[in-house]
Formats: sequence, C-alpha cells, structure tokens
Amino acid sequence: MDVVYWHTMAGNNRRSRRTVLKYGGAAGMVGLAGCADVLGGGGSDDVRVIVPYSEGGGTDIYARQLAPVMAEELDVSVEIDNVVGSGTIQGMNELYQADTDGSTVGVINGPSILYIMRPDLLEFDYLDFESAGAFARTVFVISAHPDDDIDDYQDLVDRYQDGEFTEFGGLTIGEGQWLVANLMRDIHGLEFESYVAYSSSGELAQANASEEIPSGNPTETTLEEFIGDELLEPVVATASDGSPTLPDVPTFEDEGFDPLPYGDFSRGLLFPPDTDEDILEEWEAALETAVESEEIQDWSDDSGNMVEFNDREWWQEEWTEGPERIEAAIEEEASVEDYRDEVEEDED
Repeated sequence: MDVVYWHTMAGNNRRSRRTVLKYGGAAGMVGLAGCADVLGGGGSDDVRVIVPYSEGGGTDIYARQLAPVMAEELDVSVEIDNVVGSGTIQGMNELYQADTDGSTVGVINGPSILYIMRPDLLEFDYLDFESAGAFARTVFVISAHPDDDIDDYQDLVDRYQDGEFTEFGGLTIGEGQWLVANLMRDIHGLEFESYVAYSSSGELAQANASEEIPSGNPTETTLEEFIGDELLEPVVATASDGSPTLPDVPTFEDEGFDPLPYGDFSRGLLFPPDTDEDILEEWEAALETAVESEEIQDWSDDSGNMVEFNDREWWQEEWTEGPERIEAAIEEEASVEDYRDEVEEDED
C-alpha cells in the first residue's frame, strides 16, 4: 500500500515559540556557593533549557515541572526555549553548538529514532552529547475519539482495513511515533493511507480531539489530561509492560497481537560535547534532588506521570547504545532499510 504523508506543522523550517520562566534560585543555599559561576560561565546565572518540541507535549510538560526545582537547587534562573524544526534536529543542533559552560541544557527523549532512520540528516555527531541523568520512561498510547465508539484495538485495526479510517497521526516522519505507526501497519495490519505529522504530542492529541484525525499515538503524559477531560479515549499501550501513567490500558499482547520491537523511550538531560565534568555532576545532583523532592513526587502522584531518577552512566549508555539495540529488534520483524527509504522518499 502506498502511503501519503502530510505535514501539518513544522517541516524543515524552524518554528520556535519561546516562553521565559524566571525561577529565581534561593540565595545562600547551603553547599552551593559559587555554583552559579560554574554553570553560567563566569558569573551568569541564566540557563537556557532547550526543548526540541513545541509547547504542550510530554517533554515540555516534564521540563516545566522539573526546571523550577532544579533552578532553585542550583541557584540560577532558567529560560525554557521550545526549538522546533525538522523534528528535533533544529533543537539538538542548537544544543550541540552551545557553550560548554553549563548555561545550556537539553531536555530530550532518547534514544533518538531519527539517528537510526536518517543519520545523514543530522548536523552533529549524535554520540558526542554529554549526559547528566534521566528522569522518566514514557510510553506511547494509541488514542481515539469517544464518538467513534472504538471497542478495542482489533476494532480499530478493522476500521482501518475496511477504509472507514484512513489517516493516522504522529510526530515527525522518521522519528519514534512515525516508526510505531509503521510497525503497527506492517506487523498488525493497521492499514492507514495517510500519515499526518505534528510537532508535539500536544498538537497531535488536540488534532485527534477535534476529529481532524481518527487516531494517533501521543505520549501517555499528554494523553492523560485529554482522557481526564473526556476528549479522547485510550485504546492500547505500545510497550510490553504497559503504561506507567495509564496502567489500566491494555498492551498489544493483552489484545492478542504481537508486541512491537519499539514502543517506549526515556527522558533525560543532555549537554554540548566537552562540557566540564564538574558541571555535569552539578546538574546530575540537581536532577536527582528535584526528582526526589516532595514537590515533584506530589505532582507525579497527582498527575500519574512517572518520575524516576537514573544516573549519568545509565543515561549515557541508553543514549549511545540504544539505537543499535532497537535497530536489531526491528530487523527481527521488519526492514529498517525499507523504513529509511520511506523517509528519504518523503524528504525528496
């Protein structure tokens, strides 16, 4: 089946909507004397937090919860910058080229599927980024509009096969949600005709809620609020061990389908290459403190969004070795090279 791809948001052009959050760190905090000098490069206490997705997506939600707590711990002010363009490439490229003084940090999902699908599109060496720990594992959840009365995943597949539904929504072509959609098509027979690409899970879920598309695969972090407002319904979680945020949502195996070789990812902090070790340790400690704080734990309990600290070593290994592991798993079920060809055809 030929697949037509639509781009409804940013394609190859940067669309950056910046929101400044001036969270002033508490002055005179114990054990942090001189910390701002280390992070800000000689006295600056302003830190730019790059989120390579538009506002309202899961990464953005986490960043806006964690940033003020880390800022207070580090005695700095933070500016959250949503840098969107060519998927995550624009934001990651800006992070790669940023100063190495700790004044720029990226809140990014990984491992990057784009590195598997089209590494030639990247203007940086993916493996050179420095890490400072991770804070969550996130699952994609297939969503549907309540008015469509989807019984279960089999019912959704049947409606695509019957031609009642034709469009399926996700994020930028070549990245994780696009890969999940193609795996569902090739392994489960979810025969969509058009893939509609959005710049964040927030925009994707809103499009599904407004019936612009019949179904999509937003992150559980984003979908949870739409479910609470009865705007969308969850159909199935894409990871074999289910959704931490929506534990009652069935998995593919629960629904009688084969598991996918990819269905979840981690979220963590990345820094430009050659960032000083002391700076990375400062950020790692601040992240751990933030994750374990009462404020963040209360938010996690109230929202259902999982927070779990993993150290720099774990996140660095996940970031650098994850793509090879995921590619090998995909090859057992489908062809990575065929997927690369699809991405390349779309770029042309």
